[in-house]
Amino acid sequence: MLKNNHGAQVRMSQAVSLVRSARLYLFDALEQMWRALLASGEVTIEARAQVRLAASHAVSSAVQAVDLIYIGAGANSMYVGCPLERAFRDLHAITLHIGVDPRVMETTGRVLLGLEPDTPVL
Repeated sequence: MLKNNHGAQVRMSQAVSLVRSARLYLFDALEQMWRALLASGEVTIEARAQVRLAASHAVSSAVQAVDLIYIGAGANSMYVGCPLERAFRDLHAITLHIGVDPRVMETTGRVLLGLEPDTPVL
């Protein structure tokens, strides 16, 4: 059984830590932005950059987590009846959205370094 496989156990631990840490980062960035909005009525470009970065990171981490499990489960993962196949396909489809394109890292990095964003809508 796969759950008794030591490699599967390690991959599961890695996948869970990827997803949970990314989730906490995203929720933290959203909470900080929300608190700033409530306090001042405005959202800074830095807060928006942090949320965009956290969202992009969450998608990337989720993809890594599903890939770990998908690969670890072997050939069974590729069949349509396997829930891993659907998760794999759905998460990789999300990576095609412009909101989590790797280019987001360049834009958020500019802001984190004190530069203006290179896009009018961050």
